[in-house]
Amino acid sequence: MAEVESKWALNIDKIAYGIAGVLALVVLALPFVLGGQDQESAVEHAKETLAQQIEEHTKKLTPRSYKNVEAEIAKHWTPGSAVDSNPQWITERSPIYVQLIEKPLEVQATHEPPEFIELSCVRDPVAKKSLVVIKGNMSSKNEYVVPRKIEVLRKDAGTEGEGKILGILDLAKEPPEFRDTADVVPGKAYSYALRSTVARDPKQGENVKFDDSMAVKTSDYVNTEPIPYEYSLLVQPPFKEQRFFGKLNYFDYKQNKVVEGTIGEFKEGDIIAGGRFRLFPVDAAKESVTVSDQATRAKEVVKPMREHRPVKAWDPITPGAKEEPPPEEEPAPPPAGAKGKAAAKPAAKPAAKPAAAVKPAGGKPGAKTKSDPKGPEKDAGEDKKTTRKKIE
Repeated sequence: MAEVESKWALNIDKIAYGIAGVLALVVLALPFVLGGQDQESAVEHAKETLAQQIEEHTKKLTPRSYKNVEAEIAKHWTPGSAVDSNPQWITERSPIYVQLIEKPLEVQATHEPPEFIELSCVRDPVAKKSLVVIKGNMSSKNEYVVPRKIEVLRKDAGTEGEGKILGILDLAKEPPEFRDTADVVPGKAYSYALRSTVARDPKQGENVKFDDSMAVKTSDYVNTEPIPYEYSLLVQPPFKEQRFFGKLNYFDYKQNKVVEGTIGEFKEGDIIAGGRFRLFPVDAAKESVTVSDQATRAKEVVKPMREHRPVKAWDPITPGAKEEPPPEEEPAPPPAGAKGKAAAKPAAKPAAKPAAAVKPAGGKPGAKTKSDPKGPEKDAGEDKKTTRKKIE
């Protein structure tokens, strides 16, 4: 027994190493044994999941059809019917052809400033005052645009800057016009301009180009003559008490004309110009007369003047009218004496020889007869007078 125990004691360390080695192998083998089973089951599960996803995705795809290449080639190389792209005399049809599509050229819309037709001064029989009528229209050079409005601008003649907008032309009238009644003062001249606003014509195609910066255009300013007065009274001193000598021109609305040349003696309190104006008071010391307008209640102090102020309206102004060339002068006729001499030559020629061969009843050439009491000399004189009258 003692012997056996001594052997185990001697080999105990070896036995311990052996047991430790076995345990290490067991520990290392466990993950491979147990883990291999888990990994295999995970791989199988992943395969099943991927197969399901592929099947579901395949169901969602649109079935794709492939062309029959052989049939397509045979179709392209088979002569077809006679059409523009494949005439009869072509035996082979090209698989590709070029088709020309016409595209209109780009054009630019045109907008020029509006044009004046006429500016005229007329009388308003109701308000008993003058007004200016402006007639105008869009420019004849406009292309591919439609009008929106034409504004009328006014300023005092001879001033700088832009005028004030008075209104718009009535495009419904032919020609379009505007009547300026806004504080038109007699004796003042005004300057007018037209401003047009347009837009692109919607009926035109896309090839028509329109720039917004050209939508508004303003014409040049045109000056008028001074607005005429309703009357003109030339006061001629000296004054005798409340009397004076004068000359009167005025516009008569009943007759629709200017009455000129009323000359005579006027006194304080007189009603003149067809009952429209009253002279009151007459200041002999200052040599002045106060004229009261019975229609508008306006008053004006008149002093001696040398010339009448304008009462008659000025002739219409036509800025766009073309000036006609002056008529050609006819050449001056030659002097009357030269005409008479030239006309007398044919009568002096012996052109009446056949008539001279016929003897008159008296038997002598040139003798007076009942049918020809004047004789050939008188007839020649008649021819001269007649020819002279025709030429002159």
